[in-house]
Amino acid sequence: MVSHNSHNSPARKEISKKYIMPSQAALKKISNGKKLATKAMSPPKSAFAKGRYTGSPGLGKKKDNRHELVIEGLMAGVVVAYIKKSFSEEEPFLAYDYTLIRTNQEIMDTLEINDTVFRKGINGETPKPQCVGSNYSWRQFLFIVGEEDNTVEKRSEIGNRLKDHLNQNANITNYRYPISIKLGNDRTIQDNMRPLDSCILNDDVIGLINTAFPGTLFSDLVQFEELMGTFWGDIDDGRNIMIAAEQDVEENNI
Repeated sequence: MVSHNSHNSPARKEISKKYIMPSQAALKKISNGKKLATKAMSPPKSAFAKGRYTGSPGLGKKKDNRHELVIEGLMAGVVVAYIKKSFSEEEPFLAYDYTLIRTNQEIMDTLEINDTVFRKGINGETPKPQCVGSNYSWRQFLFIVGEEDNTVEKRSEIGNRLKDHLNQNANITNYRYPISIKLGNDRTIQDNMRPLDSCILNDDVIGLINTAFPGTLFSDLVQFEELMGTFWGDIDDGRNIMIAAEQDVEENNI
């Protein structure tokens, strides 16, 4: 005969495992002997209920969508700086300003810029595009500040000087949407700076090595492992690039 005692049914036992109901004694203790409230609470009063609201609700505030000037100190006393859109990894339209700067030596000297180069793309031979699908390459400014002066203070100084120049002298008519520039974060890892080829193309690294060690054969330089590590993340690959560049110079009498 099947029992109809619902308290002992399997379903009841299963429910009891999941939901343990408080005893009457516990309920009495919680309510302190008083009847539990069943009436819904009243809604809070609005600040707009009485009279004119005199404060600012903070509506319509614009986001800080200024472009960012990103700066990073590299090994061998080199600093690079590039400009990106505030909310995306894309280069804003600044072609006119780059041209204006790099074709005026007085401006280059004032800003302490040594050159403008392309950012490194997927490899050392390929420039980074301005944005996904773009046929134009992303540019950056290059500063040779010296190993001892590649400090937080120095990078802040040259970054702020460049930012101020761009904001004060930008040719606004060449912008589709004029937006000013702010100094972004210094991405330098001060105690573990990256080698040059981490964000500079191989040909530009070769050019910097030539500038740093004029008249020195690459075949001599590649013997110094620690020195090679300031230029190349992969020392063996860098060695091969330098030897190939030296052979190319000899064959073409460059």
